[in-house]
Amino acid sequence: MIKKLEDMIENYQDKAAMKRHRKYLNTLMKTEDRVKFNNAWLLGIELPYTNLSKADLYGANLTGANLRGCDLGHITLRSADLCSVNFELANLVQADLRYADLRSADLRNTDLSHATLYGADLRYADLRGANLSYANLGDVKLDGANLEGADLTGVDLVAAYII
Repeated sequence: MIKKLEDMIENYQDKAAMKRHRKYLNTLMKTEDRVKFNNAWLLGIELPYTNLSKADLYGANLTGANLRGCDLGHITLRSADLCSVNFELANLVQADLRYADLRSADLRNTDLSHATLYGADLRYADLRGANLSYANLGDVKLDGANLEGADLTGVDLVAAYII
């Protein structure tokens, strides 16, 4: 699996290679219980509509990645660099996003219900229409974030920075 990940990182700008890697990842996610990409360097990777549910990307750098419409349920993105990532329409139900850097991320119409975002940086993130019901937003930075139309039912905002 390490070789495949290295190939993916090296060839992510090649659209044909990206299609092969997306197919590989979708197959891998169906056969493995929990795939680990800890501290992976995946800047700008294009993986729209890919199944990465339950993957472990602790500390990964996905700055500028396109994860539009991905199934990211139960994913670990703790302490990950997710600046300017496109998560629009993604499933992030019960995701672990503790201490993640989500500055300027596109989270429009994402499902973040029951997600843990404790200590995350969501400054200038676009959360319009996002489902944040029962998410833990304790100690998050929300200055400049757009929460228009977001579902905040049961959200924990203890010590959150909302300016």
